[in-house]
Amino acid sequence: MNITHTLPSRYAFTNQKVAPSTSQTTVPADSFQMSAKSETPPSLADLKAFFEPPKESQGVLKLSRLPDLPQPARSSFGVAKQGTKVYMCGGHKGREHTYPKESFMDSFEVYDTETQSWYTLAPRPVKAHGYGIIADGPYVYAYGGFTFSEDHDPKWKSISDVHRYDTRTDEWEKVGDLKSPRSSNAAVQVGRKVYLIGGWDSTPQSAGDKEGEFLKSVEVMDLDTGEITTAPYEIPNPTRRAFTALEKDGEIVMLGGLG
Repeated sequence: MNITHTLPSRYAFTNQKVAPSTSQTTVPADSFQMSAKSETPPSLADLKAFFEPPKESQGVLKLSRLPDLPQPARSSFGVAKQGTKVYMCGGHKGREHTYPKESFMDSFEVYDTETQSWYTLAPRPVKAHGYGIIADGPYVYAYGGFTFSEDHDPKWKSISDVHRYDTRTDEWEKVGDLKSPRSSNAAVQVGRKVYLIGGWDSTPQSAGDKEGEFLKSVEVMDLDTGEITTAPYEIPNPTRRAFTALEKDGEIVMLGGLG
């Protein structure tokens, strides 16, 4: 049975600067530092409920400092793993919840876990964030996203573009469109299908519209044919965006979100 442990809300992690290091450090499970918002310190039981690793790891956590992300600092980017490569695409830079044109990114980088190095690749053809990417064979797919728009008030919109990157040529091409403009959704691969789940169409329907439309639909891309269809089912209530979903044993598990 899977059990999720939630840290009591009265505690916050201590923000500490850590010097870069390539060495591996073994840290006892009960040695993490925390700062309490109240005068009552966290108990050892509180710490272990959150940090205790599986029993087979013999009660230790092995931590190592990896190279920092390429500059500029960013959030809301897409990420996918393929073998020893971790791909990072797009994102938002600058002050949170502000969306000037320059805050949208098209950057595309890959981290090699063997060399522990970052490499810059050809940028995605659109500057956007809040979208998912999937790595499949020699390709990386990017689906939709949230981007700048001069034609709307507020100046943003969601897009339907599906782009594919070829790792052999370092080139992107547009390979299709989603049925609905979509961002802040989940993208999950199960077998040869990619499921684009929920999210929202942020495109303003009238001047000043910041709510957009939350989406219940699920779209499915067949990686072998490139065909994109709308599934004959929807996500359960509540509708949501900015959530996490993953595949486990052929099923998709949805977690959290903004509804």
